[in-house]
Amino acid sequence: MKKLFLFSLTIVFLFTSCSKFSIKKKSSSKRLQIKKINSEVKNAPVFEDIEKYIRTSYYPMDQDEVRRETFIRNSSYLDIYKKDLIQKGKIEIGMYKEEVFASIGTPLEKKQSLNDFGIKEEWKYNSYTCYFQNGILKSIN
Repeated sequence: MKKLFLFSLTIVFLFTSCSKFSIKKKSSSKRLQIKKINSEVKNAPVFEDIEKYIRTSYYPMDQDEVRRETFIRNSSYLDIYKKDLIQKGKIEIGMYKEEVFASIGTPLEKKQSLNDFGIKEEWKYNSYTCYFQNGILKSIN
């Protein structure tokens, strides 16, 4: 008898609590619902990771760096390979005069001549000489 009474009492309790829950659920749908925030915590990048994206030197830039970065910023046609070459101050055959100038600066001496194929130029630097044909670097000595 006691078992039956306890059983019926728990059923009534469950029924009333479920009905209250359903009523609350209906009334809460009219209220502003709060979305659950993603509980996943992402680690902030370590300072060393950020460091590789910042210029290695915090000192003011010298004239060569300013010239290179300005040329790269203003030349939208450059691909990543040429940007990297100019940034490092290197040159390679096939570069335009402007790219060579941006990369290594003003030559010590310039010679210009006219031949059957167009304008030929020779730019002398301390360690090497650049030969241009119609504004394109053809050879380096």
